[in-house]
Amino acid sequence: MPYDYSHRYELDAAGIPTDGLAFIDESTLYPGEDVDIEKAVEVIDRCHSETKKLPVLCWDKNYFKNIDAWKEGIAQAVDLKRYVILESNDTPSWLYQHQLELRHTAIPEKTHRFSYLSGGLRYHRLLLADKIKEYVGKDDVVVINDYGIENYSNTTPTGREDEGHELLIDVPWSSDDRFVDFQRGVGQEQQDINKHTIHPAYNAKIHVIGETGGPDQRSFITEKTWRPLLLGCLTLTWGPIGNAEYLRKAGVELLDIDKISDPDMKLMAIVDMLRYDSVDGIYQRNKSMIEHNRQLVSSEQFMRDQSENARRKIMERI
Repeated sequence: MPYDYSHRYELDAAGIPTDGLAFIDESTLYPGEDVDIEKAVEVIDRCHSETKKLPVLCWDKNYFKNIDAWKEGIAQAVDLKRYVILESNDTPSWLYQHQLELRHTAIPEKTHRFSYLSGGLRYHRLLLADKIKEYVGKDDVVVINDYGIENYSNTTPTGREDEGHELLIDVPWSSDDRFVDFQRGVGQEQQDINKHTIHPAYNAKIHVIGETGGPDQRSFITEKTWRPLLLGCLTLTWGPIGNAEYLRKAGVELLDIDKISDPDMKLMAIVDMLRYDSVDGIYQRNKSMIEHNRQLVSSEQFMRDQSENARRKIMERI
């Protein structure tokens, strides 16, 4: 059983002591299956026995469909002082790495109108791509990749399976083949290089963030959000509807479209922005947001603030 954590360095950077912690990856509990409290208790006990450290359940990828039932069941079965659960947004995923990589990078010139990147196949990402496709022009950077098909059905809402299948028909596609960032047959080493290359999408005036979770999921913010903010884009979030409110509370300034709380209305507002070619007007009226958001998100204080939940949970039990 592994007891390391891929985002441990972010806790260290925020000044949170980690030497006495043993991290348990969420996959250990098979989160796609039914709630299994006996399994959870077994995992926690085994971790504590093997490491003599405080078990930390890292639920940071939004895979748990019924997280409240897991939390309630574990709390009834295990003394709260014997474990910690880190949920999505308790630690800002990949923020510290991107701060180091991008905080001193010059803001790319905004030579494109609009951009949208869809990595792994997810229903909500393809839904937006399908709605905007006819309005995407030569000045836009849009890439819809075709990997992750094995998990795609899990992201499709119940009752929309046929629609979900239809959305796959034209995948992959891009506004220009030069913008494709994932290519089959390219080795992992080159794929890793591509991840850290400043993609033309960040040369756009407005970048729509195709986050990991869908609109009906818990707020979950990853590098897909931090990267465009650090590279000076005006952004719109398309993912968990709570992401925009999380960013607002953190001090990030938002475009008006991002303040729409109804997913269907927000989807149509993004489509209409392209349909009526209003991107440049929105950009010109809100350019002052760019430097504010970049300075905020690149700061050490922001990193500490966004790790405060993790700090509180851990320090209460050490």
